Amino acid sequence: MTARVPKAHVVLRDRPVLDVLDLALRFVVTRGKPFALVSLVVVVPGWLASAAIAREMGAAWGWLAALALASIAQTPVTLLASRLVFEEETSVRDVLGASARLLPLVLVLRVVQAAALTIAYSMLLLPGIWASAVFVFGPEILILERGGLRATLSRAQRMSSVAFTDAIFADIVLGILLVASILLGEWVGRAIAGDVLQFRLPPGLFDQGISDFALLGMWLTLPYRTTARLFVYLNVRTRTEGWDIQTRFAAIAARAASEAEA
Repeated sequence: MTARVPKAHVVLRDRPVLDVLDLALRFVVTRGKPFALVSLVVVVPGWLASAAIAREMGAAWGWLAALALASIAQTPVTLLASRLVFEEETSVRDVLGASARLLPLVLVLRVVQAAALTIAYSMLLLPGIWASAVFVFGPEILILERGGLRATLSRAQRMSSVAFTDAIFADIVLGILLVASILLGEWVGRAIAGDVLQFRLPPGLFDQGISDFALLGMWLTLPYRTTARLFVYLNVRTRTEGWDIQTRFAAIAARAASEAEA
């Protein structure tokens, strides 16, 4: 008997990047409950921790901590989004457990990424751009392919060599989303706190370089931005490799289910 291949809940095909961003937004909204549960576990503590570091150590350390913590917090969101592509329901506990098992590899990858980008951009602009293209989808490759650090870096390099423009454009768009989320969080947060609730406002983002509202905007949009990055990655794979997304994700879903039962 032939195994039944799960039906995808999104149409995964070659799309313009703006369409991919719209698709990711609709996906997160329609699957809001599991994303909200994961956010309670990773977004709220991440925001509180980065805000506390900013108050104690200043803006530079606050942003550094926020970006470092967010790069790790993306792991369960990526896993959740990838499973929800094919599953009506998925266990948030299983997602968090799988994320915990991946944490050591993710940490090593992020350290390697930070070191490579720092060295590359300290040399010249072009090496920095090349390094950005290589690492832009590194976390997605590691989390979804489960091939280890060396295999992840090899796959990321091959992918950037055949889709350099796509990778750089994706990196720019995702960077714009990050900046926009910070500015939007600052504006909306201060408007609600000051104009609606009539609270006394603390110094803002443009006064001290960081604020609780700006950090909140960054953290609250993390599930959407992470899902958007995953969908852009799938879009690039579809365009450049003719990747059989449905078959590949069916295998990932089956493997995740077997790991959860073990």
